[in-house]
Amino acid sequence: MLLALDEFARQKARYHFRLDRDETDSYSTALVKCTEGSLDSPEITEADLLCLLPSGSNWRHAVGQRSLYGMKVKIRAVSYVIIGKEEILPHPTRGAFPVVDAYLFEDLWEAAECLLAMQGELPSPLVGCFSMPYGIIQASSVTPDEHGAVEAAIVAQASRRWSEGASYLFRTLILSDGPFRIVGHPHPLFFKQKSALTIPDSRQPYLMAVTPNCLATLPSPIKKWATSGRRKA
Repeated sequence: MLLALDEFARQKARYHFRLDRDETDSYSTALVKCTEGSLDSPEITEADLLCLLPSGSNWRHAVGQRSLYGMKVKIRAVSYVIIGKEEILPHPTRGAFPVVDAYLFEDLWEAAECLLAMQGELPSPLVGCFSMPYGIIQASSVTPDEHGAVEAAIVAQASRRWSEGASYLFRTLILSDGPFRIVGHPHPLFFKQKSALTIPDSRQPYLMAVTPNCLATLPSPIKKWATSGRRKA
Protein backbone atom coordinates (compact mmCIF):
# COMPACT_ATOMS: atom_id res chain seq x y z
CA MET A 1 0.00 0.00 0.00
CA LEU A 2 1.16 3.51 -0.80
CA LEU A 3 -0.65 5.88 1.56
CA ALA A 4 0.99 8.95 0.02
CA LEU A 5 -0.40 8.08 -3.41
CA ASP A 6 -3.95 7.55 -2.15
CA GLU A 7 -4.02 10.48 0.27
CA PHE A 8 -2.31 13.05 -1.98
CA ALA A 9 -4.08 12.01 -5.16
CA ARG A 10 -7.55 12.08 -3.67
CA GLN A 11 -7.01 15.73 -2.77
CA LYS A 12 -5.40 16.83 -6.05
CA ALA A 13 -6.45 14.42 -8.82
CA ARG A 14 -9.56 14.94 -10.94
CA TYR A 15 -10.58 11.27 -11.05
CA HIS A 16 -9.84 7.95 -9.37
CA PHE A 17 -10.41 4.80 -11.43
CA ARG A 18 -10.33 1.38 -9.71
CA LEU A 19 -10.49 -2.28 -10.73
CA ASP A 20 -11.12 -4.91 -8.05
CA ARG A 21 -13.20 -8.02 -7.41
CA ASP A 22 -16.65 -7.60 -5.87
CA GLU A 23 -18.63 -9.73 -3.40
CA THR A 24 -19.71 -12.07 -6.23
CA ASP A 25 -16.01 -12.70 -7.06
CA SER A 26 -16.36 -10.87 -10.40
CA TYR A 27 -14.24 -8.03 -11.67
CA SER A 28 -15.77 -4.60 -11.10
CA THR A 29 -14.70 -1.08 -11.98
CA ALA A 30 -15.50 2.27 -10.39
CA LEU A 31 -14.81 5.87 -11.40
CA VAL A 32 -14.93 8.55 -8.69
CA LYS A 33 -14.54 12.29 -9.18
CA CYS A 34 -12.05 13.56 -6.59
CA THR A 35 -12.13 17.29 -7.45
CA GLU A 36 -14.16 19.52 -9.75
CA GLY A 37 -11.24 20.49 -11.98
CA SER A 38 -11.57 22.88 -14.92
CA LEU A 39 -15.07 24.09 -15.73
CA ASP A 40 -14.61 23.51 -19.45
CA SER A 41 -13.38 19.92 -19.11
CA PRO A 42 -15.90 17.36 -20.40
CA GLU A 43 -16.89 14.57 -18.03
CA ILE A 44 -15.19 11.26 -18.70
CA THR A 45 -16.72 7.82 -18.15
CA GLU A 46 -15.52 4.39 -17.11
CA ALA A 47 -15.69 3.36 -20.77
CA ASP A 48 -13.01 5.95 -21.58
CA LEU A 49 -10.62 4.25 -19.16
CA LEU A 50 -11.24 0.56 -19.76
CA CYS A 51 -8.08 0.51 -21.89
CA LEU A 52 -6.12 0.95 -18.66
CA LEU A 53 -7.19 -2.48 -17.41
CA PRO A 54 -4.52 -5.19 -17.55
CA SER A 55 -5.37 -8.08 -19.85
CA GLY A 56 -4.48 -11.68 -19.15
CA SER A 57 -5.73 -14.60 -17.11
CA ASN A 58 -2.58 -16.05 -15.56
CA TRP A 59 -1.01 -13.90 -12.86
CA ARG A 60 0.56 -16.59 -10.64
CA HIS A 61 4.09 -15.61 -11.66
CA ALA A 62 3.59 -12.11 -10.24
CA VAL A 63 1.76 -12.75 -6.95
CA GLY A 64 2.71 -10.10 -4.43
CA GLN A 65 4.28 -7.85 -7.07
CA ARG A 66 3.14 -4.36 -8.02
CA SER A 67 3.78 -1.99 -10.87
CA LEU A 68 3.65 1.79 -10.58
CA TYR A 69 3.22 3.67 -13.84
CA GLY A 70 2.69 7.16 -15.16
CA MET A 71 2.09 8.95 -18.46
CA LYS A 72 0.72 12.07 -20.10
CA VAL A 73 -2.43 11.35 -22.12
CA LYS A 74 -5.40 13.02 -23.79
CA ILE A 75 -9.01 12.03 -23.18
CA ARG A 76 -11.71 13.77 -25.22
CA ALA A 77 -9.11 16.38 -26.26
CA VAL A 78 -8.25 17.21 -22.62
CA SER A 79 -4.73 16.60 -21.30
CA TYR A 80 -4.29 14.49 -18.17
CA VAL A 81 -1.40 12.92 -16.30
CA ILE A 82 -2.07 9.42 -15.00
CA ILE A 83 -0.36 7.83 -12.02
CA GLY A 84 -1.39 4.22 -11.62
CA LYS A 85 -0.70 1.21 -9.44
CA GLU A 86 -1.27 -2.44 -10.39
CA GLU A 87 -1.02 -5.05 -7.64
CA ILE A 88 -1.26 -8.82 -8.10
CA LEU A 89 -3.05 -10.46 -5.19
CA PRO A 90 -3.52 -14.16 -4.43
CA HIS A 91 -7.04 -15.46 -4.95
CA PRO A 92 -8.49 -17.27 -1.93
CA THR A 93 -9.21 -20.42 -3.93
CA ARG A 94 -7.38 -20.20 -7.26
CA GLY A 95 -4.53 -18.36 -8.95
CA ALA A 96 -4.20 -14.61 -8.62
CA PHE A 97 -5.80 -11.42 -9.88
CA PRO A 98 -4.85 -7.76 -10.51
CA VAL A 99 -6.16 -4.75 -8.61
CA VAL A 100 -5.71 -1.36 -10.27
CA ASP A 101 -5.85 2.19 -8.92
CA ALA A 102 -5.33 4.99 -11.43
CA TYR A 103 -5.45 8.71 -10.66
CA LEU A 104 -5.96 11.34 -13.35
CA PHE A 105 -4.40 14.77 -12.77
CA GLU A 106 -5.02 17.85 -14.88
CA ASP A 107 -1.77 19.48 -13.73
CA LEU A 108 1.63 17.93 -14.48
CA TRP A 109 3.30 19.65 -11.53
CA GLU A 110 0.71 18.35 -9.07
CA ALA A 111 1.34 14.85 -10.44
CA ALA A 112 5.09 15.44 -9.96
CA GLU A 113 4.41 16.50 -6.35
CA CYS A 114 2.49 13.26 -5.86
CA LEU A 115 5.51 11.24 -7.05
CA LEU A 116 7.70 13.24 -4.69
CA ALA A 117 5.38 12.43 -1.78
CA MET A 118 5.43 8.74 -2.76
CA GLN A 119 9.22 8.63 -2.53
CA GLY A 120 8.99 9.06 1.23
CA GLU A 121 7.45 5.56 1.46
CA LEU A 122 9.89 3.89 -0.92
CA PRO A 123 13.37 2.56 -0.05
CA SER A 124 16.57 4.27 -1.15
CA PRO A 125 16.81 4.27 -4.97
CA LEU A 126 19.23 1.93 -6.70
CA VAL A 127 22.05 4.32 -7.60
CA GLY A 128 22.98 2.73 -10.93
CA CYS A 129 19.52 3.38 -12.37
CA PHE A 130 20.14 7.14 -12.41
CA SER A 131 22.75 6.71 -15.15
CA MET A 132 20.05 5.30 -17.43
CA PRO A 133 17.34 7.94 -17.87
CA TYR A 134 15.59 6.08 -20.73
CA GLY A 135 14.99 2.49 -21.78
CA ILE A 136 14.56 -0.86 -20.05
CA ILE A 137 16.15 -1.95 -16.78
CA GLN A 138 16.56 -5.72 -16.56
CA ALA A 139 16.41 -6.10 -12.79
CA SER A 140 17.69 -9.18 -10.97
CA SER A 141 15.11 -8.80 -8.19
CA VAL A 142 12.85 -11.76 -7.40
CA THR A 143 10.75 -10.53 -4.48
CA PRO A 144 8.85 -7.23 -4.11
CA ASP A 145 11.25 -6.14 -1.35
CA GLU A 146 14.24 -6.75 -3.61
CA HIS A 147 12.61 -4.74 -6.39
CA GLY A 148 11.89 -1.76 -4.14
CA ALA A 149 15.19 0.01 -4.86
CA VAL A 150 14.62 -0.22 -8.63
CA GLU A 151 11.03 0.98 -8.21
CA ALA A 152 12.22 3.95 -6.15
CA ALA A 153 14.84 4.91 -8.75
CA ILE A 154 12.31 4.92 -11.59
CA VAL A 155 9.81 6.98 -9.58
CA ALA A 156 12.57 9.46 -8.64
CA GLN A 157 13.61 9.80 -12.28
CA ALA A 158 10.02 10.38 -13.39
CA SER A 159 9.43 12.91 -10.62
CA ARG A 160 12.47 14.87 -11.76
CA ARG A 161 11.42 14.82 -15.43
CA TRP A 162 7.83 15.84 -14.69
CA SER A 163 9.06 18.64 -12.40
CA GLU A 164 10.95 19.97 -15.43
CA GLY A 165 7.75 19.87 -17.49
CA ALA A 166 8.93 17.01 -19.71
CA SER A 167 6.85 14.20 -21.19
CA TYR A 168 7.92 10.92 -19.64
CA LEU A 169 6.42 7.44 -19.51
CA PHE A 170 7.39 5.10 -16.70
CA ARG A 171 6.48 1.66 -15.44
CA THR A 172 8.34 0.15 -12.50
CA LEU A 173 7.64 -3.45 -13.52
CA ILE A 174 6.36 -5.03 -16.73
CA LEU A 175 3.91 -7.62 -15.36
CA SER A 176 2.53 -8.89 -18.67
CA ASP A 177 2.45 -8.11 -22.38
CA GLY A 178 -1.28 -7.32 -22.38
CA PRO A 179 -1.19 -3.50 -22.23
CA PHE A 180 1.71 -3.13 -24.66
CA ARG A 181 1.79 -2.47 -28.38
CA ILE A 182 4.93 -1.80 -30.34
CA VAL A 183 4.90 1.19 -32.68
CA GLY A 184 7.53 2.98 -34.71
CA HIS A 185 11.04 2.81 -33.35
CA PRO A 186 10.04 0.39 -30.89
CA HIS A 187 7.96 2.22 -28.38
CA PRO A 188 5.61 0.61 -25.86
CA LEU A 189 2.16 2.01 -25.48
CA PHE A 190 0.31 1.23 -22.29
CA PHE A 191 -3.00 0.32 -23.91
CA LYS A 192 -4.78 -0.50 -27.13
CA GLN A 193 -5.01 2.37 -29.57
CA LYS A 194 -8.76 2.13 -30.31
CA SER A 195 -9.75 4.25 -27.36
CA ALA A 196 -10.87 7.74 -26.34
CA LEU A 197 -7.58 7.84 -24.43
CA THR A 198 -4.46 8.56 -26.50
CA ILE A 199 -0.79 9.42 -25.94
CA PRO A 200 -0.15 12.81 -27.61
CA ASP A 201 3.52 12.08 -28.33
CA SER A 202 4.00 8.45 -29.32
CA ARG A 203 7.78 8.81 -29.07
CA GLN A 204 8.05 10.36 -25.64
CA PRO A 205 10.92 8.87 -23.59
CA TYR A 206 10.25 6.04 -21.17
CA LEU A 207 11.90 4.11 -18.36
CA MET A 208 10.68 0.66 -17.32
CA ALA A 209 11.91 -2.45 -15.54
CA VAL A 210 11.45 -6.17 -16.03
CA THR A 211 12.39 -9.05 -13.70
CA PRO A 212 13.31 -12.66 -14.57
CA ASN A 213 9.97 -14.08 -13.38
CA CYS A 214 7.90 -11.66 -15.46
CA LEU A 215 10.24 -11.76 -18.46
CA ALA A 216 9.84 -15.54 -18.72
CA THR A 217 6.08 -15.18 -19.29
CA LEU A 218 6.29 -12.68 -22.17
CA PRO A 219 5.83 -13.81 -25.79
CA SER A 220 8.99 -13.81 -27.90
CA PRO A 221 8.45 -10.48 -29.76
CA ILE A 222 7.78 -8.59 -26.51
CA LYS A 223 10.61 -10.43 -24.75
CA LYS A 224 13.02 -9.43 -27.53
CA TRP A 225 11.96 -5.79 -27.22
CA ALA A 226 12.18 -5.86 -23.41
CA THR A 227 15.75 -7.17 -23.47
CA SER A 228 17.08 -4.91 -26.23
CA GLY A 229 19.01 -1.82 -25.14
CA ARG A 230 18.62 -2.89 -21.54
CA ARG A 231 20.79 -2.21 -18.52
CA LYS A 232 21.14 -4.81 -15.78
CA ALA A 233 20.41 -3.79 -12.19
